[in-house]
Amino acid sequence: MNRHISRMTHLFGMIWFFLCTGYILAWSILRTSRSWIVAISISGYSTAFVFFLICFCLFAVFHRLGKTQNDELEHPLTSTGCYAFCYNTSSFIGALAGGLAAIGTARISHYPLLIAAGSFFVNFAVWIILDPLLVAAEMLLPSSRQHRAIRLAYVKEMRRKESLAKKHALAEAEASEVKKLKIWDKVLEPKAKELAALSITSPAALEQSHGRIVDIGIAAWQLGGLGCMRHLHSMAVQTSRQDSRDTRSMDFVSVCWDGIGNW
Repeated sequence: MNRHISRMTHLFGMIWFFLCTGYILAWSILRTSRSWIVAISISGYSTAFVFFLICFCLFAVFHRLGKTQNDELEHPLTSTGCYAFCYNTSSFIGALAGGLAAIGTARISHYPLLIAAGSFFVNFAVWIILDPLLVAAEMLLPSSRQHRAIRLAYVKEMRRKESLAKKHALAEAEASEVKKLKIWDKVLEPKAKELAALSITSPAALEQSHGRIVDIGIAAWQLGGLGCMRHLHSMAVQTSRQDSRDTRSMDFVSVCWDGIGNW
């Protein structure tokens, strides 16, 4: 719940910051000249700077959100709830400071501008200047450096163990596959020779051998499914080649096996 509230506060603070930035820019352009042509010209020249500023602020925001600053040993200050609250509410703190500074020192019509300016400068100072400096100072502490070294070593060791576990699992899978193929070779060798010996090059021969070819396919399916049937077919083709037979006759086997399992 606290994390959700913190994220929502940060989101509203970011929205308020960009609204204040837009208000300051709009006020500056409108006060520059009464002519819209001059205002548009000035805004055109400043577009690149404004775009750079917005991108820089967005980078700071999302960099902050993406950092792992929940570790109190590495970040004893910026990981505290009090700092997170001040960081997320810096826009509103700046707006309050700007409003207090405007009381009695400016016209009422200038209050919105001073509030927006206070929010902008305080937020920019906290996000762009103060937070990176504090994070850098925390990472230079001996305790933070030591804990970071331990954490990185632990992460490296865990990755090494995961890699070894994957290699071990892959080796076991390969060994199991080799063992399975050896069993299939031993069981299916007679059936592969029988398939290769069947003469199915004519319609009459196909009709006579159809039932036996189907029985062999069903037996292979029961033994190992589609993979076993494909292995048996490959063995039969190889046997036909070794016996110098026409391997095109093996195409009739696929026709006979149509409908067996997933074939």
